[in-house]
Amino acid sequence: MVVKHCRLLPEVRTERGFSLIELLASVAIITILMAAVFQFLSSNQQNYRRQQMLAEAGRSSRAAIEVITMELEQAGRNPEFDLNKTFDNAATATGGIVLIRVDGPDSPDTKNIFYGSRLLLGSGLNQEEVVVLGDTSNSLDQDDVPVVLSADHVVGEPITSRAYPYPTGILYTAAAAGDDQTFPVNRIQFYGDINDTGDLWYAEYNLVCQDTGADACSAACPSNTYQMTRFITQLVDGNGVFTIPASKAATGDPISPFVDNITGVCTALTLRDPAGVTPVFELNADVFGGGAILAALVKAVDITLNVRTDQPDPQTQQFRVQRLRSHVVVKNVVDALSLAANGLAFSLPQTPTDPTFATPRTLPLP
Repeated sequence: MVVKHCRLLPEVRTERGFSLIELLASVAIITILMAAVFQFLSSNQQNYRRQQMLAEAGRSSRAAIEVITMELEQAGRNPEFDLNKTFDNAATATGGIVLIRVDGPDSPDTKNIFYGSRLLLGSGLNQEEVVVLGDTSNSLDQDDVPVVLSADHVVGEPITSRAYPYPTGILYTAAAAGDDQTFPVNRIQFYGDINDTGDLWYAEYNLVCQDTGADACSAACPSNTYQMTRFITQLVDGNGVFTIPASKAATGDPISPFVDNITGVCTALTLRDPAGVTPVFELNADVFGGGAILAALVKAVDITLNVRTDQPDPQTQQFRVQRLRSHVVVKNVVDALSLAANGLAFSLPQTPTDPTFATPRTLPLP
């Protein structure tokens, strides 16, 4: 028998004494472990991106909700003026509109006085309450206030305000009578001393098509992604005297984008959540005026925003949606309702009108 001898390959070892086979096995194990680590890190990174995108979508919406809440809470606020306004001239009752000149510390002297405001003039037996009226020849200016007097007054008599809240701080005309009514809308229009400056401000929140800028649920708005815009303007002229401008464009103030990527569907021409159930804007109102509908006094507003992320989810490739809700109580209107319930409805100021033009101007602004 012939026995053939074979030579075994010499065992190759590294400088540290590891064999090549052991080294390759270690590398394979490390590769497998690192693959798992990389997968874990990648998954965490995707989750971080998802949460960051959702947080960014909600951040602007939450800020907008805070601004909306603060401004709507001030709707209908009628500012009082300093107690040291006085007659700067003698005024005689004529049975018609006369101008009384006001002396005061403000600039202009007539600051905080608006058409429809109630003023308390004089003191003692000479005291009377008047409503600020006006026409194209007798109108508010920096010093003068148009009223109808029942008594004569002399220089230095006091002038104070009856700053009852405006019951129509949020403008809406009801289509049905009754208390505790709800009205879905695509636009909120309101006014009052919103910024605590002693002046009246007019503001709007409007839902529009994000692609075209057309009103939401109109024929010119085919998409299902919407935007909320905001408009606000101070109701004064260049001298600080109360006036109502001809239009929003005439004020020079812009209509600004406020919240982007709102999702929803239109039902009965009203934008609602993606399920078609909850309106984005809903007014809660009592209808005041006896048998006739004079006005829907909006005492609370519900806001529901479903805001989509800018980019799709990196894992599912679907847009994520965050839902935010707010219930805003319009405290000035609630106070006005309380005054009306206690027999003071006749003292509540009406929606401001500016009668100094050929066609008197009223709110809301066109």
